[in-house]
Amino acid sequence: MSVLGHGIDLIENERVERVWKQHPDRFLSRILTPLERALCEKMKNPVPHIAGRFAAKEAVLKMIGTGWRGQIAWTDIEIENDPAGQPRVTTPGAHIDRRPPHWHWPRHAFDHPHRQVCRRQRDRPGGLT
Repeated sequence: MSVLGHGIDLIENERVERVWKQHPDRFLSRILTPLERALCEKMKNPVPHIAGRFAAKEAVLKMIGTGWRGQIAWTDIEIENDPAGQPRVTTPGAHIDRRPPHWHWPRHAFDHPHRQVCRRQRDRPGGLT
């Protein structure tokens, strides 16, 4: 398989918590979709979940090659969970390639959640994976 794009991001929970406490509604409404916000806010400790989604969105922007340049809003990328609880990315508001990437989604790593995403092309018929 050929790698078509790769993105990775690492963030500190402490940094996310500090911004969230200073600007709670503004921060969450800027970076999370309503679905993501509802999922995070029902958690006993929402900070690692907010930080994990933030890192995942940064990784997606790096994977597609745009980075954060104001062309895509944070809420154009949504991290949801499938029925088995596995995360997946959707892009309901963005005009970007919607084929699902391959995710490397490690568990929350103490105070530094990190996310990695990779778009691969299969070497056999069947398109992208």
